[in-house]
Amino acid sequence: MLRFAGGLHIVSGRIVVEAELDTGAGARRLRKDIAEVYGHQSDVVVVQGNGITTMQQEGGISVHGLRGISNNYMLDSGDNNDVLGGTAAIVPNPDALEAPQVKADQFIGPVYPTRILGFGSTLSLGNHLVFDTQGEFQGGAYIVNFIGYQNALRNIWHDCYDAQQKMRLATVGPDGRANSGDEVPTAINNLDARTRGRCAIDRTQQNSDFWASRTDFFKLRSVSMTWNVPERLIPRARNTALTLSGRNLFKWTKFDGADPESNDASDAGTGLGRREYYQLPAYKSITLSIRTTF
Repeated sequence: MLRFAGGLHIVSGRIVVEAELDTGAGARRLRKDIAEVYGHQSDVVVVQGNGITTMQQEGGISVHGLRGISNNYMLDSGDNNDVLGGTAAIVPNPDALEAPQVKADQFIGPVYPTRILGFGSTLSLGNHLVFDTQGEFQGGAYIVNFIGYQNALRNIWHDCYDAQQKMRLATVGPDGRANSGDEVPTAINNLDARTRGRCAIDRTQQNSDFWASRTDFFKLRSVSMTWNVPERLIPRARNTALTLSGRNLFKWTKFDGADPESNDASDAGTGLGRREYYQLPAYKSITLSIRTTF
């Protein structure tokens, strides 16, 4: 890899080899191998791509292109894929009314729930009416709302409409042209750092990591009511049951994506990563059924 390094410099009388990598994992591995094989320490720094937008910083190295994670790259003549998960960049001042500070290479939390609680209940009223419910709580997981991230890049995410309009006023003004003198810098004064990071219109500031959030939720998985029809009402029938049931009728969560249970494994490779990326949430359904035995 050093054979094809991008630069050779002399600094304070020493030869310095500069190698630019596309992933944090590759940078960390190279740094470890240099120390073990050659006994030299190396520095990892964040660099900007040559005219290419930097979308995510992982482990102190730029990852170029439109994909923040799950990038494909060559390492030691082998084909590799970054997994979805691991460390990420965070905004440590999310509620401050100022520009977002960025702290890279941080562990946010597990991508799968650490607590799952389920319950079920059946209530019988006399011999004819039965109610049945099943619910579930899951907590402790974090996933990236890629639906929000990708749509915010296109200026079509509902939670970013107002913020991005204010950002455009602050940077290019009402006429939409930079440096025309009609900019309104104070337009973003009431935007907190989290919003400025998530809804950024500057490509060098956009980062999918800012869309990672906790997915604690409770769902009413199913509820049903069954009426055992008296035999006298349906002649010649030994028994008849009328059931009205519903699935996914109620959900509580603070997750701002479509569904906190979403799992996009299409480009996770061999990893166990998880994110929400253009999946449809579980739909609500109501069913009426009649069962009769003659």
